[in-house]
Amino acid sequence: MRRAAILFLAYLCSGSLALAAQEHHHELSTEEVGSVHFPISCSKGVELGFNRAVALLHSFQYEQARQAFSEISTQDPTCAMAQWGVAMSHYHGLWDNGDTPAGRLAVKKAAELAASNATTTAREKSYIEALAEILCGRWQGCRRTLPGIRKENGRSAGRLPRRQRGRHFPRANALHHRAQNR
Repeated sequence: MRRAAILFLAYLCSGSLALAAQEHHHELSTEEVGSVHFPISCSKGVELGFNRAVALLHSFQYEQARQAFSEISTQDPTCAMAQWGVAMSHYHGLWDNGDTPAGRLAVKKAAELAASNATTTAREKSYIEALAEILCGRWQGCRRTLPGIRKENGRSAGRLPRRQRGRHFPRANALHHRAQNR
């Protein structure tokens, strides 16, 4: 009898803990995620939301960041950096558990938007190109879109002098060195 009571009590406690964990989703404050200033060429109306989405991304809040970048993409359909943000939210480099196919599709869309939008800056195109190098590797679905960016941008990670690559493409440069040292 005593054993049954203990098991029943353990069952009640585990159930209430599971419910408490499920209901603990709240909007993160600026103090919790920090603030970011990331200039973009998209419409002025999405700048604050974009900065918030990047802050969420830097706080590893991938799902919330993806939702925020998707909303920005809806508000400004020509914003290539919104699709870059969606792609970044699928890239979980530290854990290697992201959704790479979804990231590839988003970065491909970002590259297409960047190539067709004259207001997309060279800096933004560099961010998109660097992420495409990471997510796509040799996958031809992305590679077909990138030459348009490279042609307009006038440079790619491979065409810059080695000392400048780290400045313009820090993540791609780090991956390059890590792959060479294996």
